[in-house]
Amino acid sequence: MRGLVLGPAFDAYGSSVLLTSGWLLSTFCLMMLSLSKTYYQIFLSQGLGFGIGIALQFYPLLVVPSHWFLKKRALAMGIVVAGSSLSGVIFPIMLSRLFQSIGFPWAVRTLAFMCFALQAISIPFVKERFPARKGVARFDETIKADKPFLMHLISGFFMAFGLYAPFWYIELYGLQQGVSANLAFYLISIMNASGVIGRVVLGHAGDKASRYAFLTVIISPQI
Repeated sequence: MRGLVLGPAFDAYGSSVLLTSGWLLSTFCLMMLSLSKTYYQIFLSQGLGFGIGIALQFYPLLVVPSHWFLKKRALAMGIVVAGSSLSGVIFPIMLSRLFQSIGFPWAVRTLAFMCFALQAISIPFVKERFPARKGVARFDETIKADKPFLMHLISGFFMAFGLYAPFWYIELYGLQQGVSANLAFYLISIMNASGVIGRVVLGHAGDKASRYAFLTVIISPQI
């Protein structure tokens, strides 16, 4: 739903404003999370504020590469989204070790410092191909007549409800199935590691064959 706002905002102001705002907001909210003691504080810092900060960065980082890559666009996008899987391999293990050694507050602050530094390095390299449209951001009315695009949006909306459920519950499910506690902890990192490979490989394959065919293969097991 945030894309309805951030998409037009990207067209109007470009990537720099959104990325910088998201960078500062997400870092600030992680710092606030390290100080949180109650449920509402965690909800405001992690659930609401950090989520908005990540959304401000998520959409520009997905859109900008597609501007520059035409022939091998699927591979380029596969490499981009593989970065989230790679962080899903590293951060769970890193945070688990830090929780045990320095405690929750400083573990989260360490994560905040890392994110601040890494994003400070990467944001200047994100340059959109097309100039921003100066003026008030507007909703593109022409998509109302594009029925295939609308169906794709609707299906993606409902698919997102169950997309991340395995990541939330895979560790608990592993424990219920008799997996040892030491191994169950690594299941989410193992799942993300497969995503690093799968996203790049399927992106490359999507450039060679029908992208919708591969999308059908991926979605079919979920049905």
